[in-house]
Amino acid sequence: MNRDHLLSFLFIVLTIPNLTGQRVFVPGYYINLEEDTIKGEILQADLKSRFDDFVFRNGSKTETIDHEKAITFSYDQGRKFTAAIVENTYTEVLVEGVLSLYQRGDLFYFKKNDRIYLINTTPINVEDNNSLIQTIDPQWKNIITALTADCKTSYLEEITLLVPNTKNFITAVEEYNQCYALSSTLYTKSNEWARFKYGATFGQRHSRLRFSNRSRLEEYVQEQYHADNLFSGLSLHLHSPRLNRRFGLQLDFLYYEQRFYSSNIISNEGIMRDNQVVIDTRRYEFPMYFTYQVNKGFVSNFLQLGISTDFVSQDIRYITDEIQQNQITTSQIRDPWVINKWQNSIIAGTSLVFDFKIVELSADIKIRLGDRFNKTGFFNSFDRDLLYGITLYYKNYE
Repeated sequence: MNRDHLLSFLFIVLTIPNLTGQRVFVPGYYINLEEDTIKGEILQADLKSRFDDFVFRNGSKTETIDHEKAITFSYDQGRKFTAAIVENTYTEVLVEGVLSLYQRGDLFYFKKNDRIYLINTTPINVEDNNSLIQTIDPQWKNIITALTADCKTSYLEEITLLVPNTKNFITAVEEYNQCYALSSTLYTKSNEWARFKYGATFGQRHSRLRFSNRSRLEEYVQEQYHADNLFSGLSLHLHSPRLNRRFGLQLDFLYYEQRFYSSNIISNEGIMRDNQVVIDTRRYEFPMYFTYQVNKGFVSNFLQLGISTDFVSQDIRYITDEIQQNQITTSQIRDPWVINKWQNSIIAGTSLVFDFKIVELSADIKIRLGDRFNKTGFFNSFDRDLLYGITLYYKNYE
């Protein structure tokens, strides 16, 4: 990586943590001890601190509120916490109905007929054949079986065979509440474990190819080349609102054809030579980015940072037209040096995403910093691309 690439990469790496470290408030509300609903904004915090207290902002006033001041608070598109289940702390409300479900870390609280039943999924050490193994207290099977005994569905009959986790417990409670057409409220619908969107991308890229230590190539090869090319491809974006709403993973596949061209005319004793260089490549790129959502709304801003593995096919020609006494003689050298077929690069960028009901339109700008372009030859070459693109996503959520 040359000096310019290194400085650009360091700038990106140092900038993103500063942006991601900002305090992010989202719309929310809380219900105080007098059962008044107070609307404002609540700080997005890590999961552990949500059980102790929360930071509330109304206009210019910001305060930390705990269970002694608020019975319930809700934010992040419907995520809800209550202090009515466990004394002196909050639990997250997952499902409310005839059978309700609450969670605090590895502790799950089931509520039925105003009674609370605790299932602890924290692994415990158990001695087995003179060795310690980690397992979950099997008592949870007896509790869930007893709570759902009056509802027979294929899922509930096999619940004890599944892993005791949030997803399976939510499904079991919903199945039970639906068994008798009983209404229930699912507070985690907008906080699924996985969301994805996929689509097609296209755009234009400006490429620069730079050569150094090219003393043996000066008759042909210039110090740098520029080219503008169109690209197209596919894109897949994944994220888990349940774990973190702002970070995600993006996988792309891009294809484009690229041509660098130069002409160097040399005159000597009545003989004129036109030394031309044609570098044609076909590139298949497989970028993978980590994405960070800076803000949310109809128009959202995302930051992207990742790496790409590229497969490159080549066609390099040195063409010489020699003109002497009105006679033109053309000679050609094919593939005088070899391009690295597999190349790695660093990619960083930003995008503006327009959010519609079932689709999203993303306007992207990215910079790609490539590693060594050539595999053979007594010189070094590196490429850098600036990409402008549009991506149309279809999403599996609203």
